[in-house]
Amino acid sequence: MHTDPNQNGAGPEHTRHPEVAFEKRDLGARGILLFFAILFISGAAIHLVVWGVYEAFVNVGAAHQPPASPMVPKRPSPTPGVLQNAGSVNIELFPEPRLQSDEPTDMNRFLWQEGQLLEAKPWRDETGAIHIPIAQAMQIVAERGLPARQARQQEATPQPGSQR
Repeated sequence: MHTDPNQNGAGPEHTRHPEVAFEKRDLGARGILLFFAILFISGAAIHLVVWGVYEAFVNVGAAHQPPASPMVPKRPSPTPGVLQNAGSVNIELFPEPRLQSDEPTDMNRFLWQEGQLLEAKPWRDETGAIHIPIAQAMQIVAERGLPARQARQQEATPQPGSQR
């Protein structure tokens, strides 16, 4: 296929299509560079504004911070290292609840405590409720059955004003 319209008897009348149009010029590099320059300047301006707002919040927070009580013992603050919670931080200073450090041991201790509570001899708590061992409670339920509500009996006579 040739691109020259004058070859092989194909004249210009066969290659022109009035319904087909295209852009006769390309986008210049100036517009693209101008866009990126504006984008960079806007990003830098937004960065500076956010930094200024952050600094303002820090200063306002420091100004409204109540003074520390003179009775509070002075503790040196931990020096930041590669990791903030490194070995130099005293974990005992953190308030409860703390993260678990040994989950299996904690779970075994919890299960043992629950087992002791479920198998303990009968006792009465401060509210007056009586606690019995789980095996004894299961035996009582097996013998007596679970309590059920009595079915409410329907009245034999119809209510005045009602139709059946």
